[in-house]
Amino acid sequence: MSSESGPGKRLRKLPAMGDGLESTQMSSTQSQAQPQQSIAGNPSPPETSNPNRSKRLTNQLQFLSKALLKTIWKHQFAWPFQQPVDAAKLNLPDYYKIIKHPMDMGTIKKRLENNYYLNAQECIQDFNTMFTNCYIYNKQGDDIVLMAEALEKIFLQKISEMPQEEIEVPIQPTKGSRGRSRKEAGRVYLFLVLNLISLDCSQFENICL
Repeated sequence: MSSESGPGKRLRKLPAMGDGLESTQMSSTQSQAQPQQSIAGNPSPPETSNPNRSKRLTNQLQFLSKALLKTIWKHQFAWPFQQPVDAAKLNLPDYYKIIKHPMDMGTIKKRLENNYYLNAQECIQDFNTMFTNCYIYNKQGDDIVLMAEALEKIFLQKISEMPQEEIEVPIQPTKGSRGRSRKEAGRVYLFLVLNLISLDCSQFENICL
């Protein structure tokens, strides 16, 4: 089966393409690729924020972040999928020639944190792309494929628990922005108090004179 299958499509048959990720190689994938920076031999990872893209939060996206992703992330088989595939370090020169739409849970996590997705289906599509990429590149029966299948089973189970109706919810300001707002309000208050004290002193001096 060709790797030209679009992102998000779930493959029924797992093709035996590439050399696969052997268990002795997989431990080296723990090194995290820096966001938006390309490693020698690797393309830049998918974007996780875009100032020209509208931000949106829904009840389903909250579920995907707080319930689904949190559960899968803690699984013992999750670590190879927590960052972009480092094809240069793993000596997989054909990986990005075969995989045209790379995806990983680290990217999904950052997109959820940045309110990048407009709806839950976009996030679900990224998960499906991640699993499909693994099945396309590796051989059926490889350790990495068995790990992906275990994670996908949990993924499908959690998806069935997601709220049926998607409802938009307000985006709450981050802790950092709340802290800055309080500091700015404190500065304004202090400025006003000092001005009042200065005004009172000048008036008192005029009365004495």
